[in-house]
Amino acid sequence: CKKRDVCNKKKGHKCRIPCRECLKCNELCPDFVDAPCQIEKKAPYVCNNCPKSQRCLFDKYLYNADYAHREYKEKLRESRKGIDITRDELAALDERFLDSPSFAIQLCKNAVIKMAEYSKKAIFLAMEVQTEYSSEKVAEVIQLEQLVDQFEDSIGTYLVKLAGKDLSMDDSHLLSVLLHCISDFERISDHAINITEAVDKLQKQGLEFTSQGKHELDSLGIAIRDILTMTQNAFSTGNTTTAADVEPLEEVIDDLVLEMKRRHIVRLRSGNCSMEAGLLLEDILTNYERVSDHCSNIAAALIEIQADELDMHRYIDVKIKGSDPHFQKEYLRLKNIYILP
Repeated sequence: CKKRDVCNKKKGHKCRIPCRECLKCNELCPDFVDAPCQIEKKAPYVCNNCPKSQRCLFDKYLYNADYAHREYKEKLRESRKGIDITRDELAALDERFLDSPSFAIQLCKNAVIKMAEYSKKAIFLAMEVQTEYSSEKVAEVIQLEQLVDQFEDSIGTYLVKLAGKDLSMDDSHLLSVLLHCISDFERISDHAINITEAVDKLQKQGLEFTSQGKHELDSLGIAIRDILTMTQNAFSTGNTTTAADVEPLEEVIDDLVLEMKRRHIVRLRSGNCSMEAGLLLEDILTNYERVSDHCSNIAAALIEIQADELDMHRYIDVKIKGSDPHFQKEYLRLKNIYILP
């Protein structure tokens, strides 16, 4: 640019400095066109150590530790309000009830059912954040994950104490199921956090998935919603028939994720997708796949306890996938329902 004296600082006197060297040229020149610096697109995404920052005319992105800490504290404070819960949900696990094991184990199951609802809600909110970013919903996902952590800690401690009591065979089986499942429900909420963090990075870096990639994620999201709802219903009711339907859907989700990763590589090679966005897509897909794996674990725990099987993965591979005609029939049926666009 060869412009001079755009600001007309002193009437009758021309400015000696070329406009391109003035720090105010971006604000004053009507012909200014923004050309973002490439530093925004690669780590560390800030200008703090850039040797050109003193004379650079681009918008600056500076990291300030004090400001970042204050922002984190505010986000944490906001995340701790907004969901209507009461301490009664965990206070019901009173140690005085340990002398009535059958009653105490039912209290634990009710608490795990509530925990399952919070885990499912966290994933559903993470999906909404993925579709349409909302800092309020991100904060709510954080709160739900913290709440699920509290449930796991309190329920796990209570169940360990209850295990030392004189339990009936049915109560002993139920206690084993609950111990199996609370860690899986907790991990599901962790994956909700991972998904929102990936979407948050996408938002801050100004990246975007391709239109095709978004449509594929929407299709996968339907399957994830269905498997979570099916798993929660099976756990809440103890219905092993519903639990048996979880594993075929989990296998279909594995197929969908594998196909989405294959399509992503094709888009990457053809230049239709950036490497940065692609890494975040891989992260989200991995978390969705693991959510379905945890649903499979929960469903298998419900079934295996009744069958007196101790090795859950062996039970899935041999009894369900290996020779069960219901699994094969249901898998083929679901494979024709959950199809990528």
